[in-house]
Amino acid sequence: MPTFVQEAETAWNTTTSPKTTAAFDALTDDVLVAVFMAELRGGLPTISNSGTALTWTQQQVIPSGSNGAMIVAWTTVLDEDRPAQTVSVAYTAGYEFGVNVMTVRDSGGIGTTSSVFAASDVPTMSFSTSVDDSLVVVAVADWFYVDGASRVWLTALGALTELSYFRVFTKYAIYLGYHADSDSSAVARNVGLSSPTSGTQATIVAVEVVPVVIPPLPEQTDVIKLTNAR
Repeated sequence: MPTFVQEAETAWNTTTSPKTTAAFDALTDDVLVAVFMAELRGGLPTISNSGTALTWTQQQVIPSGSNGAMIVAWTTVLDEDRPAQTVSVAYTAGYEFGVNVMTVRDSGGIGTTSSVFAASDVPTMSFSTSVDDSLVVVAVADWFYVDGASRVWLTALGALTELSYFRVFTKYAIYLGYHADSDSSAVARNVGLSSPTSGTQATIVAVEVVPVVIPPLPEQTDVIKLTNAR
């Protein structure tokens, strides 16, 4: 089953670009899930890493139209052990932003990803995993920066472990966490927040990290040893 190992998070309340995470150690075949969130769209951010360049796949990008907070999610699989790895994101639009890079171990790769611009007061999204026992990362960015001090995460995919919450008054609020062990493959469940709702204008992204697929053992054929009778 996929296991969350660590996070490497930058500040969220400055326009400084690029932003670089603290160094972290990761192992061959670890999956990195990088989630960028910004108060507004001003072109696309770019992601890079220290050492030999990794192949980053952009799983979702939510610019939210002309107004609204922005989320971009990338993933990559490590080709070798990477001690003291750092990840950087450049975003020169002049808006406040940040990034959190999560390390997931014992994974079979990426499954379903989805996103929505929830212009209503409900920062939730319907999401279906592709298999059971997945780890699901959920990110919410609220352009209306409603106070999330009393926030409540939805738990239809199981309990959620929160990694990030930050609010910049008059800018935006960000929420990030993961469901460690989902059990609702092919069944649509709501992810995101049940509170706060009133007055929010949120963008939401979910990324499924699937477990390793273990192939079934081949069927055994009984072997009967015949011996010559004397």
